[in-house]
Amino acid sequence: MKHTTKYLAALLAVCFAVTASGPAVNAETVVYDHFDAAELDSAWTVSFDRVQGWTYSLSLSSLFVSDIEYDSLHGGWSSVILSQDFDSLADLSVLLTLGWESNGVNSAMQNVMMTLRDTTGDDIIWALYHDAWDQNRGRISAGIGETMYSGPNNLPHAGQGTIEIERNAGTVTIYWEGVEIFAGTVNTPIDRLELWFMVGAWPTATFGELSVDLISCEGTVHTPVRKTTWGSIRAMQ
Repeated sequence: MKHTTKYLAALLAVCFAVTASGPAVNAETVVYDHFDAAELDSAWTVSFDRVQGWTYSLSLSSLFVSDIEYDSLHGGWSSVILSQDFDSLADLSVLLTLGWESNGVNSAMQNVMMTLRDTTGDDIIWALYHDAWDQNRGRISAGIGETMYSGPNNLPHAGQGTIEIERNAGTVTIYWEGVEIFAGTVNTPIDRLELWFMVGAWPTATFGELSVDLISCEGTVHTPVRKTTWGSIRAMQ
């Protein structure tokens, strides 16, 4: 028998699984409140910034804030903050219907603001009714990243309106009463929504009333996807 030296090839079949992560997008409503219950929804966390107390009521499917007691005449803003946390959002849609009452005078210094934050607490997108001076009426202001918009301070002493925010593939558009007022680009994931009710702690400032009728936030939540791939490894000898 003829013997020859040769390499013998052996095939070792090995099954293995490879797990990969990727974005799966699912549209979810993460915040919704029409304030039509008898008490403030327990989903809200209430905190204070330079505030001793506040007076609010729930009626007519709205949250009315009729008094904010600041801790001192410090010359800045004292704020009541309602917040909700959720899984990170990429594309999103926010609807805020707000109202204000200045009791017919320019001396009211009061804001009602909605802000969207990231996990580090930075303001990423925000919009508000803004009555910042005791000599003027209010305006609508907004911000996207490091840029901001401030409208004319010619709003009536009492009123109501709707702010809409849309983000699609990083492009953000902000609307007041259905009219685009500001646009920009920011891709930072959003993890928190806050409502701020604010009063100016200033000697000549007054406070009337602020309200929110509806707040809604929905968007695409990114979650990991596990993918299993089967294959083989060939070992040669």
